Amino acid sequence: MEKRAADGFYRNDLAAVLERLGARHPVICGLQTEICVDSTARAALSRDYAVTVAADAHTTEDGPTPPAVVVAHHNWALANVAHPDRRIQVVPAAGISFP
Repeated sequence: MEKRAADGFYRNDLAAVLERLGARHPVICGLQTEICVDSTARAALSRDYAVTVAADAHTTEDGPTPPAVVVAHHNWALANVAHPDRRIQVVPAAGISFP
């Protein structure tokens, strides 16, 4: 599967792969917190997945804002995204569990 955009679901078969596996609860981690992690977590939420972001398993490059500040801000922001049916869980990787 080729990732073509910040949103990990954009124009690829990720949703179909998750469907085949019966996976309805992706855990999001990776690089570029403010771009790819944020976009993919929000896209998964909009596709009615139960979403977890591994709070300590994403990062970003040095830029105008220190990486630790970017990560902390996005952990807070993603945990507080407004949605009528669910929330994005943001927890340390060691605390991730599935029902």
